Amino acid sequence: MPACESRMRVELRELQQSLGLTSIYVTHDQEEAFATSDRVVVMNRGGIEQVGTPEEIYNQPRNRFVAAFVGAANVITGRLQNGAREPGPVTFEMAGQVLLQACAPHAPCGDESQVAVRTAYIGLDAPDAAGKANTVAGRIRRRLFHGDFIQYLVEWPAGELIVRRPPTDLLEEGAAVLVSFAPEHCILLSDDGDASEPKRRRPPEDRAGASARADDRPRIEVSNLVVQYGNVLAVNGVSFSVRPGEQLALLGPSGCGKTSTLRAIAGLEQPTSGRICINGSPSIRAPTSSTSRPRSEGSRWCSSRLPCGRTCRCSTTWRTACAGVGWTRRPWPRRCSGPSSSWRWRSTRSARPVRLSGGQQQRVALARAIAYSPDILLFDEPLSNMDARLRAEMRVELRDLQKSLQLASVYVTHDQEEAFAISDRVIVMNEGLIEQIGSPEEI
Repeated sequence: MPACESRMRVELRELQQSLGLTSIYVTHDQEEAFATSDRVVVMNRGGIEQVGTPEEIYNQPRNRFVAAFVGAANVITGRLQNGAREPGPVTFEMAGQVLLQACAPHAPCGDESQVAVRTAYIGLDAPDAAGKANTVAGRIRRRLFHGDFIQYLVEWPAGELIVRRPPTDLLEEGAAVLVSFAPEHCILLSDDGDASEPKRRRPPEDRAGASARADDRPRIEVSNLVVQYGNVLAVNGVSFSVRPGEQLALLGPSGCGKTSTLRAIAGLEQPTSGRICINGSPSIRAPTSSTSRPRSEGSRWCSSRLPCGRTCRCSTTWRTACAGVGWTRRPWPRRCSGPSSSWRWRSTRSARPVRLSGGQQQRVALARAIAYSPDILLFDEPLSNMDARLRAEMRVELRDLQKSLQLASVYVTHDQEEAFAISDRVIVMNEGLIEQIGSPEEI
């Protein structure tokens, strides 16, 4: 849990300093690396990208990879003005002939270059503040509430910006704003960094039949659900519903009953009592075996357990065949290059699971879950094995995809930031009971 992790970081740091220990700490959690270390080495593909203090790494990333992997940053492509070749202030021209004043901590390598701006260092002002340096007009496309901050997706001349603001700076989706940058926070990158990184693709705007199914009838209805293991009451009288296009998060500490609730909805757990309806039909039934499969009435359980003998491409198309969609000699382009193409996994499609990292396996599992185009998706911490940068990107893509496909989904997590960012409503559970139900802002 976040509070326990924070205390352990403080204790570990104090212990290391009091004993005068020399230590090397391996992690993909950047917050953990920054909180516990005097210096950080950022590695990529067996090489060192940058070495420095946590402050240097965050505020002066050397290249595109460091800017994107460490913290959250926007990378803007453009050209240098006046042929600057020395570290210091520079003028940068981006798309639309917009000029930005930036800072070059390292010597520029050429006219074609990129500037990184941290999401927390961008201001959003009223449109009447135009005329100041480093200000550009934009429009808010999406607002995601994270609890301690609000993340905005802002459309502007160079594409789309990610901006993080305090929860008190509440702006509506669709509002016109003036995006502002402080020159010292616009950092010129020394090179293109990880040029082979696949570009993010926006999910499809809609799918056939989505509007026809988007009625007001709940996709999932849970009434007075009780799940008991011997003398342990895991779930105690839980009731809720999920409507089309709604993402509901079950949030709580370990052992609170959220996963038992999700497994009961999926048909993997036999409830002691209560009622579960999927698309209006009662669906509680006794399991046929210890390895019973999830129910198939348009629902999909997102599991990272992949068939070892198949490539990622084959296991995804095989999943659609098992769902009754039908198998063809070349099913991939027709059935799986649509919604699943938005997940960042093109480089892993021909690989087998044994050669994938935990995060890559989870990305393939997500692609398999959406390839069948179900009405309902059930997630049990699907982003837990991904690094911080990828988790942040996948939250946005998962949210956009869920909205565009009008899926009803239940998402289990103990990460409150994740629950707030991707959900329409949140259920806070504790000891098998519901403590509160509401929007992220209400919680």
